[in-house]
Amino acid sequence: TTGDAAALTDFETRAPSNPVEVDFDWANVQNLGFYTYLLSQRPDKDARDANLVSTLSAAIVAAADQLQGIAAAHAFGRALPGGRTESYYLGSNGSVARAAMNLWVANVLQPSPKYLDAIQMQLDFLLGRNLYDRSQVTMVGYHPPANPHHGPSYGDGIADPWPGLLVGGANHDEATVNLPAALTWRDSKDDYQVNEIAINWVAPFIYATAALTPAPM
Repeated sequence: TTGDAAALTDFETRAPSNPVEVDFDWANVQNLGFYTYLLSQRPDKDARDANLVSTLSAAIVAAADQLQGIAAAHAFGRALPGGRTESYYLGSNGSVARAAMNLWVANVLQPSPKYLDAIQMQLDFLLGRNLYDRSQVTMVGYHPPANPHHGPSYGDGIADPWPGLLVGGANHDEATVNLPAALTWRDSKDDYQVNEIAINWVAPFIYATAALTPAPM
C-alpha cells in the first residue's frame, strides 16, 4: 500500500508459508494482506512476484469455490465450512459476512456469476433467510435485533438500537442437550455470546453489501 520496497520484500518472503484461509478472523488476518497485494492498483504493481501472484490467485479462487459449493448445498445458503456445531461459534455471523470478501476477490480475479450469487446468499442469510426468520442486523430487514449487547445502544436513552450493526449469531458454547448450536441465538442485551456487536463483524457486512452495489455511472 505504501510502495515501500522493504515491506514488499518482507511480504513476499513470508506469504508463501501462510495459507489462504477459507474462514478467517482477527487472529489470522493474512487473507487481508493477500487481497491488498492481489488487488493493488499502484503504478508499480508490476514489481510484484509473478509466481506469487499466480499462486495466491489460485488459492483464493479455490477457497471461493469451496465457499460457493457449501453455500449452494446449504438450506439457507450459509457458506461456512464445518459440521452442525463447528461452524457456529462466537461471532459466526461475522464469518458469514467475511466469506463474501473471499468470494468478491475471487470474482475480481476470475469473474463468475456464481461468486456474486454466493455473496447474495450470505447477505440473504444475515438479513432474514435463516432458521429464525429474522434479520441479524439492527434496524435493517425483517424483525431485526432490538437488544444487542452494545453499550451505546442501551445507554443512550433511546429505545431503538444503533442501526446497521451485525450481531454475533449462533454459538455452540450456548448449546444444550435440547438446544442445537444453530438455534442458540437470542435477542438479549445480556448475552454477549450470541448478541454482541464487534467491528470485525460489522465491517465485512458493509464490504459484502458494497460488493453488490452497482458502481455509479
